[in-house]
Amino acid sequence: QIYPDAEIIAETIGTEKFVRPLFNKMVEKCEEGDMIVCTKLDRFCRSIGEGVRLVDELLSKGIAIHILNMGIIDDSETG
Repeated sequence: QIYPDAEIIAETIGTEKFVRPLFNKMVEKCEEGDMIVCTKLDRFCRSIGEGVRLVDELLSKGIAIHILNMGIIDDSETG
């Protein structure tokens, strides 16, 4: 397995509202060195502004993001 310690969070949301209590709880639970993995960017955020805010927040906590069809976003030189 690529992520042997993975905890899978599956949340069903409508297109009208982008309210994600499970996602928000997961972000709060993450610690430095953790990685959030999403299948696609539109599952991670709905807008550029929200995406930038989330990435900034997570990177400031030492949490990496892996969007499977895009790559890994972290605070390394290549991230």
